[in-house]
Amino acid sequence: MAKNFSCARLAIIPALSFFYQMGCVGAPPPAAVVAPYEPNFKYTAPETAKKTDVTLGIVRPQFKNSGRLEEQAHKDDATLQAMLRSMDASIGEILVAKGFKTTGPFDSVNEMTFPEKKTADLLFYPEFDFAVTAVGINKHAAPPKSTGFSIPGLSSSTEKKETDPSKVPQICDVVIEVVGNVSFVAAEPQTGERMLNKKLSVTAAKQTIPDQEGSLCDGGKDDLNNMPVKVKNAWALAHEIVFQSSMKALDSYVNVDEMQSFKANIKEVRDKKSY
Repeated sequence: MAKNFSCARLAIIPALSFFYQMGCVGAPPPAAVVAPYEPNFKYTAPETAKKTDVTLGIVRPQFKNSGRLEEQAHKDDATLQAMLRSMDASIGEILVAKGFKTTGPFDSVNEMTFPEKKTADLLFYPEFDFAVTAVGINKHAAPPKSTGFSIPGLSSSTEKKETDPSKVPQICDVVIEVVGNVSFVAAEPQTGERMLNKKLSVTAAKQTIPDQEGSLCDGGKDDLNNMPVKVKNAWALAHEIVFQSSMKALDSYVNVDEMQSFKANIKEVRDKKSY
């Protein structure tokens, strides 16, 4: 009986391609393709008719605390670098749309020369103290993959083999999280005295992407080169949220009248600092 069954099984297998063509056996469904997500790092501020004689020296984003660690850990991350480039451009565009004159951008306040500082009434820059993290949690065995078809009699419960637990693929849930804040600073160029320091929380709800594989499941953190597409998409979205919320806040926080009042007080600030 066993011999007859084996022969029958061998006879069935070469015929599977024919059964697929005839539609007698269901082929495995194609895996769904996840398209890469392109983050929106564009922000357009409405132009105002009001102009001012205030010149703002734009300094590129500065990093502190968590933000400094974020910059160092992800200095090669294309998403973070794209966000920073867009911020450079968008901050200048927003300030010009509001009626300010601008100069820069400069890499940092400390690297500006004295003549460069003299060309600006105030220095303006964002200060980052936030981190975006990707962490694998809830590690568990991957479910068995279905072949997509079943033929009665081809296998039986007596023929099933025990699976070695150490060889079962492991998957996990990946959590993307943004925690921290962005501050917008306006400072007197020569003394560094802050005239404006408005803080925006960019902490956002966690994104959880279930049943992912890769080094994040083995304790690796933010391994950007090996992230599955769904995780990369969540990573991109997290940075988009930081960018858009920051630019909207900048558009809301900064106004011409306040900056003009700061300019009027610059001499007093310098006199107090030197005294």
